[in-house]
Amino acid sequence: MKWWRRLTGAFSVESPSLLVLGRTMSAVLSLATAPIVARAIGPDGRGETAAAIALFVIVPVILAMGLPLEVRRQAATTDGTVVLRTARRLVAASTLLAIPLAALAWATIFSSFEPDARIAASAGLLLSPLAAAWALDVGLLVAHRRYRAVFAMQVIQPSIYLVLVSVAWVFGVASVSSVLISNVIGSVATFVLGIVLVRVRWSGPILSLPATARSGVKYFGSALAEAASSKLDQVIALPLIGAFQAGIYSVAATVAAVPLALGQALGASYFTSVARSEGSERRSVQAQAARAGIAAGVLVYPISVVASVLLIPVVFGDAFAGSVPVAVIALLGSSAMIASFVVSMALAADAKGIRMSLAQVVSLVLGIVGLLLLGPWLGAIGAALASAISYLVLLGILAVALRLPVRDLVPRRRDFVDVLRRLARDQDR
Repeated sequence: MKWWRRLTGAFSVESPSLLVLGRTMSAVLSLATAPIVARAIGPDGRGETAAAIALFVIVPVILAMGLPLEVRRQAATTDGTVVLRTARRLVAASTLLAIPLAALAWATIFSSFEPDARIAASAGLLLSPLAAAWALDVGLLVAHRRYRAVFAMQVIQPSIYLVLVSVAWVFGVASVSSVLISNVIGSVATFVLGIVLVRVRWSGPILSLPATARSGVKYFGSALAEAASSKLDQVIALPLIGAFQAGIYSVAATVAAVPLALGQALGASYFTSVARSEGSERRSVQAQAARAGIAAGVLVYPISVVASVLLIPVVFGDAFAGSVPVAVIALLGSSAMIASFVVSMALAADAKGIRMSLAQVVSLVLGIVGLLLLGPWLGAIGAALASAISYLVLLGILAVALRLPVRDLVPRRRDFVDVLRRLARDQDR
């Protein structure tokens, strides 16, 4: 029962391993939901829900304006109360932008949906400010190393989503609209939990709203491009390659997203270390973080490929057998993204948001161009190739942005071991 003692032990201390566990559980819950959705509404319905849910991820990032990373950066050296209160006011004001974005999606992406699904998808976008708000809370919790609270924030949405979708499936009422409504309810619950866990009163001192907004904008391009890079292709794929191929690709993308938990946890683990260091010490920590991210990607890829080949036909059914080769390609890109997450956080903690943004924008543009060229020709395979190429380029640009010697970025034998050690216990405590 060593594994059980280790698992329960992780909850007894504020260990970064909880970030991996939370991300992994979130991904596993999403994977558990995906075959239910796939079997209940088929590849076409899966393509439509993937496009709508992708927008549920991208639009809150637009509304948050880079503020979650700014909150995290300031909270790494303060209690974060004032900056969070300020950021919450800015996000609340973003509701005015959510309305026209929902109307635009209603008239374009959602125009081919059934009426009830169209209403559910648009309502989900109207509620996007709630998702932007709980992203602020997560930023503060990570900076304060309240990993158990972050764990709860990570798993509540996919847990509720899974339960509601399962109930709809069992009672034979699963549809695109019921799936989307279930997803939105999970996001609303996460917002409520964030308010409970991060008790910052609305009234009280605040920072300059324009100055805080400008500080967040430094990270906005990076945050938006990162979200868009992982989700926008599923929006574009729907009209570009059709609902069936979009459904095949969405399953592969879901599988490929699972290993990203490792990169996100490593990045969060190194963030405060970089923020609190100075000069040559900071550059040393940044190099260590980059090597750890690259080492993690190298470790994860072969394991993920074997698991995908074995499990996708069993879990999703014969209708999604075509997702296997797509996942093998997409996983190459996600392995690069593991390292990119870590390097991005190393730059963000050093207030190098502009470099992050430029790298993410270049990667996003390359991914979209690749999808437009390869998608109509190769379908889901083309979408996966475009995604993988853009992520590999992103890693290269971010590595250059660190401005460190190449030899400092090449993983050493001990870096592979340090990945596990870093996640097992916060090295800075």
